[in-house]
Amino acid sequence: MNNYEFDQLRINAKRKVIAVRDEIAAVTRRTVEWATENPDLAMSVIGATIFFTNKAWKIGNAVADTRHQNSKIYDHSLGMYWELRHPLTTNERIAIERRRKSGESYGQILSDMRLLKR
Repeated sequence: MNNYEFDQLRINAKRKVIAVRDEIAAVTRRTVEWATENPDLAMSVIGATIFFTNKAWKIGNAVADTRHQNSKIYDHSLGMYWELRHPLTTNERIAIERRRKSGESYGQILSDMRLLKR
């Protein structure tokens, strides 16, 4: 890519940023005008928006926690997480707990079962 092409890309990117900024300003202006004309309806819409945003936030956090729990095992003796290749099956969990109760470390168990992510 030569300097001319790079300059053209930069100019086009600046134009797009300015266009998006102008569009956001216009939408904001129209929204404020509508809210001042319809204050009762605006309060209802704002309340519903906040409610559904909070619900979506909580669901997103729950999904992230589930993914975290399924992809890692916490080792209390070392105070660290072992990262897994895939979520554990029920049989793998049972085998790990059985070997853990017999005194083996999580690191040894997971490496023997080839479950550690490299």
